Amino acid sequence: MKERLKVLREFYTKLAGVTHNQEGGNPQLLLRKCRSGQELKLIRDPLNKFDKNAIKVCLSTGEQLGWINKDLAQRSLAEDIDRGTTVEAEISEVTGGTFSKLEGCNIKITIYATREGGRGHA
Repeated sequence: MKERLKVLREFYTKLAGVTHNQEGGNPQLLLRKCRSGQELKLIRDPLNKFDKNAIKVCLSTGEQLGWINKDLAQRSLAEDIDRGTTVEAEISEVTGGTFSKLEGCNIKITIYATREGGRGHA
């Protein structure tokens, strides 16, 4: 599908919540096995009791690594996903992890437009 769609916007962000246990296990253990370029799933969680715009970030296996930053989700990303816009995410870099530091994760998000110039659909 990517071949037919034009990139509308692309940006990088830091994954939130990677120091807390998530559905599917411990993100710190999962991040040690992750690599740059690894595809991720963005899954809306509109029934989240803390944030109606919540977006889970999961591995292709469904294991949850963390969350999209609340401000970013609220600005437009949650709405883009709800609308069916084609949105892809991948790991750009796993950070930290030396000595007693915890692992962190930077991700790249790509939002596609249709050939007609509007937003794409999944």
